[in-house]
Amino acid sequence: MAHPRVYDAQLRARLLEGAIAMADCGGAAGVSRRALAADAGTSTNAIYTLFGGKEALLRLVFRSAVDDFVAAQRAFERTGDALAELSCLAHNYRRWALRHAPLYHEMLGSHASERRGAELPAKVAGALTQPLREVVGQLVDEGIFWHFDPSQIASSIWMSWHGFICLETAQRAPRETMDALYQIHLDTIRRGWTHTPL
Repeated sequence: MAHPRVYDAQLRARLLEGAIAMADCGGAAGVSRRALAADAGTSTNAIYTLFGGKEALLRLVFRSAVDDFVAAQRAFERTGDALAELSCLAHNYRRWALRHAPLYHEMLGSHASERRGAELPAKVAGALTQPLREVVGQLVDEGIFWHFDPSQIASSIWMSWHGFICLETAQRAPRETMDALYQIHLDTIRRGWTHTPL
């Protein structure tokens, strides 16, 4: 049976949603044009017509993932306690990264800039760490963290989170063990930057 040639907004949404689900399971390599089109009840031509091709579709997939990741980091009650908010950010960051590991590694992988242009991974890293930079700025302003460039503190903290998560996903250690180690990791980072050690 011939596929319909009506490429409307609903079809576009279905294709994007399907591509996000595929990338969430297997990164960019997991997004198959044929499977995606078949699942949406259309032809692969719809991907070119609606998005301009697979690479353009993937750019939308990863922009959507970035937005979702940033929103997940901010999903906590704002109490004005910057140290508590830093802890919430750290746990929300890790939780999303582990739940969406293929997407996480794809967004920040060393090959990402080659595949999708200079926007990745540097620009993505900047977007993903914006909530962290805001909280670190508050900690510095309140004199809780050492008076140092907040962006550099945030970069240092982010790299430590990212490194931990990369090792965790590579080693596949028991979740309970890694939960405990991550908390120790966060406590060590906090003590290192706190003006008066807690």
